[in-house]
Amino acid sequence: MNGVPFDFMTGLILSVLTTVMIFVLGAIIPAPQAEEH
Repeated sequence: MNGVPFDFMTGLILSVLTTVMIFVLGAIIPAPQAEEH
């Protein structure tokens, strides 16, 4: 990655996809910790 300029759109797309995946996994996988409280 040295010498390669950071592409803002690439980083933005990867960030959005990662966030969506986290929300999807959180919705699919039940969290026992949340049910205990």
